[in-house]
Amino acid sequence: MQIVWKGHACFFITASHGNHSQVKIVFDPYDESIGLRLPSMEADLVLVSHDHYDHNNAKAIKNAPFIASSPA
Repeated sequence: MQIVWKGHACFFITASHGNHSQVKIVFDPYDESIGLRLPSMEADLVLVSHDHYDHNNAKAIKNAPFIASSPA
């Protein structure tokens, strides 16, 4: 597993699943209006901790990820 901080509250995690599969997860992608440029990322899953512009910019993540933004 690799965990990389991408600025503000955003983290990018890659985890191996078996020998040839990898899962990519992004936590709390931020909007660039906070003054930071969000790096280009693609993911399988985006997790949003709460619905503020500095934590919920899921549309910026490539690869049409599943978005989990609130408990079901």
